[in-house]
Amino acid sequence: MLACAAALSTVLDVHRPATAPAGPNACHGCGTLECRPLTAVLHVLDAYAAHPAAVDRAEAWRRADRYFNSGSDPTLLVFIEDIGEGFAARAFAFSTERTEPVLVIDHRTGHLTRWPLMPRATLIEEYRRHLTILRGSSATPSAGSAREQ
Repeated sequence: MLACAAALSTVLDVHRPATAPAGPNACHGCGTLECRPLTAVLHVLDAYAAHPAAVDRAEAWRRADRYFNSGSDPTLLVFIEDIGEGFAARAFAFSTERTEPVLVIDHRTGHLTRWPLMPRATLIEEYRRHLTILRGSSATPSAGSAREQ
């Protein structure tokens, strides 16, 4: 069991999303948008219903704060809002004009997706559409309206 966990940890360490400055995230290991090892791991986890615990508001804030404030100066204020299927996180800075994307933290999985600034109702509708597509394909997201973190 320990050997299997170590092997899986190594695969997941190599095959992880690499942040791209202006485009969708690609796999760090294979450089593709549709990473076969990660897709296979997700299929196995789906088959055995091995999903992480639901994310609450406090955990969503911790994840959003870590995302928005890792290396940023000045520290951004993070606002969390429940949007049904997830939490929308927005970051604000009093001293600058910079605009940050909206970050959505999924209630069920904890996955982070970045979205452009948009009205709340539009975000809810687009995020539900995004989830419907993901759940229908049971695959990792490709270049769509949101980018997986």
